[in-house]
Amino acid sequence: MTQFLSRLLRYGSIQVVKNTGSVRKLHTASLLKGYEGEGKTTATVLNIDYSYGLMIDGCSVLGFQLNNGINVIGPMIIFPKTVLNWNIASSEHMNEDSFALFSVLYPQVDIMVIGLDDKYPHKAPFLENVRTILKNLDVSFEIHTTSQACKMFNFLNADNRSVAAAMVPPKDVLSHKMRNIQKIRAERERDDKWKNE
Repeated sequence: MTQFLSRLLRYGSIQVVKNTGSVRKLHTASLLKGYEGEGKTTATVLNIDYSYGLMIDGCSVLGFQLNNGINVIGPMIIFPKTVLNWNIASSEHMNEDSFALFSVLYPQVDIMVIGLDDKYPHKAPFLENVRTILKNLDVSFEIHTTSQACKMFNFLNADNRSVAAAMVPPKDVLSHKMRNIQKIRAERERDDKWKNE
């Protein structure tokens, strides 16, 4: 079998005889190289291509891992080519002083992505305050959980937007599978409680 495959790849095309006796021509050019014509589909892994600048590869309760191998411990403010530690304890501690950098920044960023350490109600008082502060600074912004904010920053950065992100590490990082297990467990406990009543 090995000899057959090596011969098959050595010649551009060969004739294959089936058991029925009919002859078919088999072209092996497609086995040797991929399609090289107009409209070829390509894929680029953004976090590996450093020409896009800094990208966030991952986040944990301790901090963030960037595409250049740097680990940032704690909250951070990240730009396409710069990262700064952000002196803030949690998302609830965001105030006007937390965003003072953006009042003196020139040129101003197109959009700012805020990464919260947990899911908060839309009308949480500190979030209303953050919205007011950023509107007064005339900065467009998006507020998400940290894991979503990382994806948003990477996408906008790859799109060559003038973007900044202010992120607090999440309080807990659970895989999608673990969240489903916890959800099922909570549903079972609720059902058991209902059956016992």
